[in-house]
Amino acid sequence: MVWHLIFLGYALGIAVGLLVDMPFVAGACFVLGASVLVAWFRIRMAQGVALALVLVGLGYYSAHTVREDWNVPPGEYTVSGRAVVIRPPEVKERSQEVSLQFTECPDSACPKHFVLGYFPVYDTLQYGDIITVQCPLKVPKNVGLDFDYRMYLAMKDIGFTCYPKQWKKEDDHGGNSAVSVVLRVRSALEKKLDAFVSYPESGLGKGLLFGGNGYLTKETQNNFSRTGMSHIVAVSGANVVIVAECFFLLAIACGLWRKQALWVSCAGIVCFVIMVGSGASALRAGLMGGLVLMASYSGRVSDGLRLWSLAVALMLSFNPLLLQYDLGFQLSFMATLGILLCMPLVESLASKKTAYMPSTLQEIFFMTLAAELFVLPIIMFNFQAFPALSLIANILVLPAIPVAMLFGFLASIFGFVFAPLAKLFGLIDYLILHYMMSVIQWLANRQFSSISIQTFGLWFVFIWYGLLFSGIAYLKIKEKTPDCHSRENGNPGSTDSRLA
Repeated sequence: MVWHLIFLGYALGIAVGLLVDMPFVAGACFVLGASVLVAWFRIRMAQGVALALVLVGLGYYSAHTVREDWNVPPGEYTVSGRAVVIRPPEVKERSQEVSLQFTECPDSACPKHFVLGYFPVYDTLQYGDIITVQCPLKVPKNVGLDFDYRMYLAMKDIGFTCYPKQWKKEDDHGGNSAVSVVLRVRSALEKKLDAFVSYPESGLGKGLLFGGNGYLTKETQNNFSRTGMSHIVAVSGANVVIVAECFFLLAIACGLWRKQALWVSCAGIVCFVIMVGSGASALRAGLMGGLVLMASYSGRVSDGLRLWSLAVALMLSFNPLLLQYDLGFQLSFMATLGILLCMPLVESLASKKTAYMPSTLQEIFFMTLAAELFVLPIIMFNFQAFPALSLIANILVLPAIPVAMLFGFLASIFGFVFAPLAKLFGLIDYLILHYMMSVIQWLANRQFSSISIQTFGLWFVFIWYGLLFSGIAYLKIKEKTPDCHSRENGNPGSTDSRLA
């Protein structure tokens, strides 16, 4: 509890600093926390409360400072010089978005933040390319009232956008050489998957393996959105867990010990994060997937919760804007929290055999339900819509994801060494992917698949989570109560009776 108070106190301070302008909060919390720490120094809980209050003040100061820096728009000007492509370009319908970092600007000052350049689709730009470019820098403008596009880009440390007037790719190469190698491997795997799995199923396969919905058609993207299934093609902790599980089982099959296999899984997570772009979403997914993996294999959910709160505090300390402007951050962390909190309850429910559902399907159902309950208020608040068939879609589709990822990966790998076997794996992968897309399309076409909700405000989010946490606490207390009574009364099911 003390650790949770400390780490979540910092996150709370950041939330207050982003949402309200109350400078006295930082000083008041710091002074109050320091006072409590001095007065009750020997009481562990008092120490935790005191440090949490101190970190509320520090979190507020950190978030408020960052927000104030970005609230002052920089001046617009034209910059000419050398720039490095710092992230893999994202190909859109009419252009590709390329994140640039200017390193040499002979005629003007180089921008201190990154620049988002819109280049023609046909340009073959890759991570690490160095280009000589002339860019008219523009401050990002907000198109609608509901979405702060400028602060969304600020979260990625992007301060300007530009449509380059002229550019030329140089022979030099920047960036990290190891990252470049991994990204080239990813590109080769994508081409092999396209060769052995037909489109549009290959687009879903690439989305599962490498993250992103850019491989999907607009119709498919809309179907995924209506059924609440967009998360399966996002760079999420679930994808990372599947990849880590595959590496773990492979290591065990090769004769490694459990602890050694866990290190192999961690290495697999690192490679996967680099392969999908090494952005904030990928790092977040790596952290969340790693936490779920460590908690499940250690058998101690409390360790997972402690690491979860630490991960939240660490990521927000590097980038406080994630808390408000990164929807993926909110969804991924809350889904992971739901699974970690409900894991003991899920295991106890799934262990009770029933005539209508096998234990494995029960576990999938309850895990999916736990994650859905924790992310639904965020989805309804942001999109003002309720994906009514989301739970059904997840239950029908999620079990097929690991199998689809496995056969897609095998088809890509064997495409380099043995084409006939790659064709077989590609055919199996195509059938699984086709099943997933057909289920999602059928559910999306139902009239009630997505229900519009125009009045789901922030207070409803707080009430939802308040009821949710209260319910979980009640169920956990209720689950422990019979054990305590049985030990006190000396019932045959107690530990003492069994020893006797």
